[in-house]
Amino acid sequence: MGEVFIANVRIMKNANKDKIGQVYLCFFPKVMTQAEKINMCLYWPPRDVLYVRFSPDSLKQTQVYWEEDIPLFWLTKEAFLDRYYPS
Repeated sequence: MGEVFIANVRIMKNANKDKIGQVYLCFFPKVMTQAEKINMCLYWPPRDVLYVRFSPDSLKQTQVYWEEDIPLFWLTKEAFLDRYYPS
């Protein structure tokens, strides 16, 4: 596995990255560039990668096997935490 990240596929009209559409946990065999990630979100769903809808449980299960930090793509940390981990 080359890269794992959490992607917000709502990138159109979302320059501030604070509007959350559908969020997915994506698994790629190689590390992707920023342009490749944007392309993937624009032409969702991708054909040659694994992905699951994000949930706190899917994140916990992934972290058992992936020990590195899992970055957010096209999503602010504040918006992500407000939606999935409200205080």
